[in-house]
Amino acid sequence: MKRALIQIPILVAAVLVATALWRRARAALEARQAGLERVRVEADSISGLTALARRRLADLNEELRREKARAAGAEAGEARLARANPDLRWLAPPEDPPAWNKESPYVWLRKSAMNTLPVPGLNLRGQLPDVACQLLDLTAGEKAAVEAAAAKLLADFGNAERAAAQPAEKHLNGVAGLPGAKVTIEIPPLPDLANQLQAQFDQALQGEIGAQRASLLEAWSAPTLAARLNLGAVEPTIISIRRAPDGSLFMARTGSMAGGTAGNDISLDDLVPPELLPLFQAVATPRAGEGDSSPPPP
Repeated sequence: MKRALIQIPILVAAVLVATALWRRARAALEARQAGLERVRVEADSISGLTALARRRLADLNEELRREKARAAGAEAGEARLARANPDLRWLAPPEDPPAWNKESPYVWLRKSAMNTLPVPGLNLRGQLPDVACQLLDLTAGEKAAVEAAAAKLLADFGNAERAAAQPAEKHLNGVAGLPGAKVTIEIPPLPDLANQLQAQFDQALQGEIGAQRASLLEAWSAPTLAARLNLGAVEPTIISIRRAPDGSLFMARTGSMAGGTAGNDISLDDLVPPELLPLFQAVATPRAGEGDSSPPPP
């Protein structure tokens, strides 16, 4: 009997302990379930945001595709208009050309107006002035290439003139009947060769600096090239040079560069192209005993 009475409290305590452990386990389980539910809710939220972002990205890609299609269509339309009328795009100046500014050394100018400006082009030696290089925005390499093409043109024509030149006995006025050594040559017109060489020069220029700048450069150089190539000549060119007893030179010339030159401060190189110099060796230097008779400076 006493043993039964003792076991009852022990059983009650065991039940209470078991109940407490069960409640604790249940509370932990419910806490874990609540945590899992929060994670699921957050995952659903992230999934929703991801889906929204994907839809926005798809919308942006579609908008970009449409913009590219519109740009391609516009470019194709501009290309068709340019092929139909190349000048259509340039009927008006740029939207924001430089305004006139009295403080600025620069102005905006149509390229077509540059043809009418008195810009110096190639000289008789085939050299380009700085102002032409600046207006055409030529690099040092392009300038060298242009001058090399011009030098070839002038040298080829000069060599042809030398081969065709003939000595003449009749000197021009300003040389004939005057004292000193004299040389006169007669050069027939060479129009076919001049036109051929000029066409080759034009092709070389276009290859080096483009058709537009080549056209401007040739327009500025036209007077010099026409004179040097004797374009349009129908009569032979006659050149008479006299070396006076005092050592000074006198030249008379007919043709496209007709005129006379005289002076004791000029050289034969100033009067004739280098290819023709061998024809004037007789007047290249003063003869012995000729020249300034004044004593040399101390």
